[in-house]
Amino acid sequence: MASRGSGRPKGVAAALAPPSKSAPGSTQHAFVKTALDAEDQGKRKGKKRVLERKDTDSQVAKALRDNFPDADATVLDEKVDVNGMTLRQAVAARKRLNRTDPKSFPMGGHFYKEMRTKYWDDDGVDAHQVL
Repeated sequence: MASRGSGRPKGVAAALAPPSKSAPGSTQHAFVKTALDAEDQGKRKGKKRVLERKDTDSQVAKALRDNFPDADATVLDEKVDVNGMTLRQAVAARKRLNRTDPKSFPMGGHFYKEMRTKYWDDDGVDAHQVL
């Protein structure tokens, strides 16, 4: 049986092949650096990207949208637990605790699953009933 080359698909073999030498003045270059690119890099040099800190309320709103997309206002703002907190208040309190000590107060899937079982109206519990 005859060998078919390196065994790689043609596109991969071509991408891994050394660049071919082109004639001087040719426009085939792997990376073309223009004067504008160099000027932009000069302006950005030394400046670090600064992340914008978001307030807790916007973080809570995003977390509720992402983790409870089908929740209505009743579940988010009216149903209270034993501590007298709504789901929105409970998530906000946990976010604040998580900011001070992330290892002791994680904000992962387990937390949101626990909140869903605690606040969700699966068993016909009244929205204003204390759980």
